[in-house]
Amino acid sequence: MGGRKFTWMNKVGSKMSKLDSFLISDDVLQAFPDLQVVALDRVWSDQNPILLHSMKYDFGPIPFKIFHSWFDRIDFDDVVKEKWVAITSDESGSTKPLHTKLKDLKIQLKLWYSYTKEVERSRKNWILAVLRDLEIKIDDGHATDEDKATRITKMQELNDLVKLESMDLVQKSRV
Repeated sequence: MGGRKFTWMNKVGSKMSKLDSFLISDDVLQAFPDLQVVALDRVWSDQNPILLHSMKYDFGPIPFKIFHSWFDRIDFDDVVKEKWVAITSDESGSTKPLHTKLKDLKIQLKLWYSYTKEVERSRKNWILAVLRDLEIKIDDGHATDEDKATRITKMQELNDLVKLESMDLVQKSRV
C-alpha cells in the first residue's frame, strides 16, 4: 500500500491502525495484474480514503502532430498517399513495424510542411507587394477595372493564407 502509513487515527492522534487486507476476486487480478492500493489524505473523517487503481501505461510520445490547417491545403492528401506508398513498399519483402512507418511519415510530413510554409510565406510577401502597387495606382486615380478586380482576388488569396496561418496558431496555443 502506498500513501499514508495508517488508514485510521483517533482525534488526538494517540491511536492508529492500518487496513491491510482486501477482498478481490481472481478475475479482477487477472484482468488488472498491476493493481495498486494507495491511502489518500483524510480531510473530514478519521478514516483515510483508500484508492484502488490500475497503473497507467505510457506508450511514449505521440507519433506526430497533425495541424487542422493541413487538411485544407490542396496537396496534403496526395503527399500522404505518395509518402505512405513509398514507406510501405520495401524491396526486401519484409514489413516494417507500424511505429517505424509512422516515424518515417512524420519526417516526410515535416519536410513537406516546412517547404509549404516557405512557399506560403513567399507567396504572401508577393501578394502584399502586388496589393501595395495596386493601392498606389488606386490612390493616384490611374487604376482600371481590371486592377480593381485583381485587388479583390489578391485580397481573397491573402485572406486564405492568413486563415491557414491563424488555424495553426490557434491549435498551437491550445497545446
